[in-house]
Amino acid sequence: MKLLFDENLSRKLAGGRIKVVSRKQAVDGKSVLSLMLLGATPGTEITIEARGEDEGEALNALAKLVSGRFGEGP
Repeated sequence: MKLLFDENLSRKLAGGRIKVVSRKQAVDGKSVLSLMLLGATPGTEITIEARGEDEGEALNALAKLVSGRFGEGP
């Protein structure tokens, strides 16, 4: 799996708290492994919550990563 969880995104996420929720399960949005374990497939509705410094940038960066399927597929 080619992950686009680059250093720039990691810096944006480092200063705060990111939570990703799907089907009543919440995971740490800073952890690639946690996001994978969430098991959200294309079309699954998720909620991304960000708190802390640069939360807007972190939220946008993670949303872009998720909507781009982590660089996988079409």
